[in-house]
Amino acid sequence: KYLERQGCVRIQKSVFLVKTENPHFQQIHDTLLEVNSFYQNEDSIILVPVNASDVRSMKLIGKNVHIEAVVDKPTTMFF
Repeated sequence: KYLERQGCVRIQKSVFLVKTENPHFQQIHDTLLEVNSFYQNEDSIILVPVNASDVRSMKLIGKNVHIEAVVDKPTTMFF
C-alpha cells in the first residue's frame, strides 16, 4: 500500500514500477529500510533504477501492464 501511495504501479504481487527523481527514490529506499528493520525475516527488497528507454523497450507477455503510467511517451519533431 505504501508503494502505491508513492505512485508506484504494481506489476506483480511484489514487483512495482515508478517514475521518480532520485530524492524520492532515496526516500522510498529509506522508508522501506526502516520498515524492514522492524521484522525478523530473511526477505530482501531490491530497488533497481532503470532508465526510461529500457522500460520503453520492454516486451510484455501475459497480463497487460500499463507501463505508460511510469514512462513519458517519446516525442518526435519534424522540421
